[in-house]
Amino acid sequence: MPSTEAADCILCGAPTSRRWRDQQDRGSYRYRCATCGGRYVITADALDQLRRGMPDTAELLATARSQIQAGTLPRVVTKGGRQWVEPAGRQ
Repeated sequence: MPSTEAADCILCGAPTSRRWRDQQDRGSYRYRCATCGGRYVITADALDQLRRGMPDTAELLATARSQIQAGTLPRVVTKGGRQWVEPAGRQ
């Protein structure tokens, strides 16, 4: 079972926890953030770009929170150099 570590939410900046999800899932991390309302997944490529401040996170945050509220597990991915939020499962 993957270990959990303290981290800041990549979407809203609140203190949260994350764990390594799966190497087969593009080296993703799974975050659990009370401020965002639940869990979400982010791929290693998308995480790297977000840390470098490349995209505007406001749209990603709104989309991820909307999917969380709908009971979906959102995944932030990089496609064509841009970040997208796609469903990855259920909350």
